[in-house]
Amino acid sequence: MSVLNHEGTHLIRFETASVPVRTVTHTVYRAIPDMRGEWPTVMVIGGDKGLSPPVRDLCRRLARHGFAALAPDLYAGASVPYQRDKAALKFANLDPRSTKRILRDVGRYLADGLGPWDTDDEGFGIVATQAGAIHGVETAIAFGSPLVLVAPNLREISPGLDEQFKPLPAPPGVLDRLPELVEPLLGLIGKADEVSPIDDVMAARSAAPHSQWVIYEGAGHDFLDDNEAGFDASAFGDAFDRIVEFFGKNL
Repeated sequence: MSVLNHEGTHLIRFETASVPVRTVTHTVYRAIPDMRGEWPTVMVIGGDKGLSPPVRDLCRRLARHGFAALAPDLYAGASVPYQRDKAALKFANLDPRSTKRILRDVGRYLADGLGPWDTDDEGFGIVATQAGAIHGVETAIAFGSPLVLVAPNLREISPGLDEQFKPLPAPPGVLDRLPELVEPLLGLIGKADEVSPIDDVMAARSAAPHSQWVIYEGAGHDFLDDNEAGFDASAFGDAFDRIVEFFGKNL
């Protein structure tokens, strides 16, 4: 376990850890303030890049601002393709039963306050990014969690081709599930997002009228990923400040 002395106000501890739920354990990346006490907790759900550097960075930044943050490994230890299109297809083809079980088990672990650093008085929050958005919405519905969507994929892609080489129907996406969401929702998205056009953002606002959406002029789908050419430091900085403020009010 290591300690960082930057990215916020608290010294932190961070590690790859195992979360035990009954007879099963799930791998997570965990970052918590390096102080005794209980902390409001946030589940971070990444997209098709898995437990990528930006996801781990987000966990650490949240910890530095007084939150315990856990990011489940939805790939369950499997390798993540380097090429974006292959990663997107592999993510879309993850066994939905396995993905739901991971999120359900880690959600129960957090909801029950089983970590000694975790306070379950107000439940837990969720940040979901890019292709992980649908899992964030479904988990928020299941646990009644306040939710932040960052550069979300608002529609799902087809998981492949049928025997006649025609695209299989895409599964239900964020736009389909948002009307079921009753807890607070903050959406953060670029106006130039290549995956979710502005018309879909407007549809998301209509589907969840209680939500708040912040649209960043000129930012694209990768505005939060400093490993990509589309990284936008200004948009990311403002988005993170809003995430901290949002959970400060709702956890």
